[in-house]
Amino acid sequence: MSVAIELYHGETLAADVAPHASHCEFEYGPHGCGPCRIALDEKWRQDRLARAGQRVLIKRDGSTVWRGWLRRMEKHMDAAMAVLIGEGDAERASRAAIAAGEDASLSSVSPESALQTLWTNILSPLGLGDSFSADASGQTLDAFAWSEGDNIGALCDQLAWAAGGMLWGVDPDGLFFLRDPAAFSSEPLATIDLGGGLRKTALITTDDPVNQLTLEIAGGDLHYADSASQADYPRSSVELEALNVTSVNVADLIAAGYFARRALPEDAWTLRTTAPDTLPRPWTGRIAVRDPQREAQGQLTPVETRLRTTLFTGGHSAPVLELLQ
Repeated sequence: MSVAIELYHGETLAADVAPHASHCEFEYGPHGCGPCRIALDEKWRQDRLARAGQRVLIKRDGSTVWRGWLRRMEKHMDAAMAVLIGEGDAERASRAAIAAGEDASLSSVSPESALQTLWTNILSPLGLGDSFSADASGQTLDAFAWSEGDNIGALCDQLAWAAGGMLWGVDPDGLFFLRDPAAFSSEPLATIDLGGGLRKTALITTDDPVNQLTLEIAGGDLHYADSASQADYPRSSVELEALNVTSVNVADLIAAGYFARRALPEDAWTLRTTAPDTLPRPWTGRIAVRDPQREAQGQLTPVETRLRTTLFTGGHSAPVLELLQ
């Protein structure tokens, strides 16, 4: 297995720091590429080739398996090393805000069309995705707007919920996606066998669902409840702010999509095993977990699945895959 960790200045490759790295790990989640962590020797850090905001690509055998940005660099004095902390495109979007002069007001538009407008005008110029793809929602928003100071990630969340609880994010290939997990095939895209030699633990926990929602929009607070969930599970509530929303129609769709993803309890797995040659991407399909010793098998919910892959650590290159709560 060959690994490259490429840092870019703009479009120009500045360095491949893999030869200086003692540890490399990254996560996949519902939003595509999640955080990453790379440990480098101290001598390399002194070359000052790494700067916050640089594009980072991690490649395995020539194929890009993680794409994101260098968020910060930590110097570990006692260990004589530096640690690069990276973030995926979706996480970067969730820390960004609409700039002055980028206001927009849309009417009679589908959530996916509104998201494409947001991506074309705001996200793409920031380098958050090279192309766009969206499943059709069948919904129409009578009005949707954004203005200076609105959080970009929150806007993406609102549109994904209004689309029926879809997943949005950016994959390692630079595709900004909006995908409907309800349309995923019942056949899993990958099966993780718990019988591998690296298995340490296989813990399953179940959290209570969210079945009450207070949504703060421009006109005041709106209160929603999922009666079916409340009939079977304890009442649990959250409050969400969507001050850019002025329409009750849009608020109703956001609440319905939120409950579609949160109103039922979900199993969360924690386990560690050998990583397959092709890493499963939870935003593209379902992942099955199988325990041959108990002849048991279950499927993970795509909207909650997080995977951490460690390509190498301490000089050992056997990739490890972990499912995280």
